[in-house]
Amino acid sequence: MFLFPSVRCRVKSNTLHAVGGPDRPPSKRMLEQMRIEEQERRKAAREGRQPPNPAPGRGNEEGYWASMQRQLQERTERLSIMGDSMDRLEESSSNWASDVNKYIQSQKRKLALGG
Repeated sequence: MFLFPSVRCRVKSNTLHAVGGPDRPPSKRMLEQMRIEEQERRKAAREGRQPPNPAPGRGNEEGYWASMQRQLQERTERLSIMGDSMDRLEESSSNWASDVNKYIQSQKRKLALGG
C-alpha cells in the first residue's frame, strides 16, 4: 500500500503582510486601470484640458469587497433590465398571438359565409 505524504503550509506572522499588506504588488486589474488612467491623463494634457477624475470609489483604492459590491450592483441592474425586456417580449408575443387568432377567426367566418 502506497501512502501519499501529507504537506502542510504554514504562514508565519512576519510573512502575512505579503498576502494583503501595503507592500502587496498591484493586481492585473489595478495595473490595467492605472495604465488606462495614465493614457487618459496624457491625452488630456495633449489636448490642453483637465484630466478626468476617477469615479468615486472606483480608483486604485477600491478594495476587494467594494469591487465585489459594485459588480453585484451592476449585474443586478443588468438582470433588472433583462427582466423588463422579457416582460415586454412576453406582452408583445401575447399581442401577436391574439392578433393571429383574430385573423384566423375572421378567415373562418369568411369561409363559412362563402365570401
